[in-house]
Amino acid sequence: MIQLDVRTTIWFLRLIFAYFFFKEIYYTTFTSKNAKVIWFLIVLLFPAIGYSIFLAYKRRFVIKRTFNPDFSKLNNN
Repeated sequence: MIQLDVRTTIWFLRLIFAYFFFKEIYYTTFTSKNAKVIWFLIVLLFPAIGYSIFLAYKRRFVIKRTFNPDFSKLNNN
């Protein structure tokens, strides 16, 4: 059986959370490419606070997606 101490568990959890934070920032469509680099640096330097700020101000820097389906191309058989 593997025994993990508290420090190893905390570092492992931080690594998992960092992976998901950076993945979310990577796949987010920002209004400029510089914004993505700046958010990467903020989250890298200040992980918990940086990601909290990112979530709070995300709407100001992200291109809003629109839902425009084209149902005229569907076949009605």
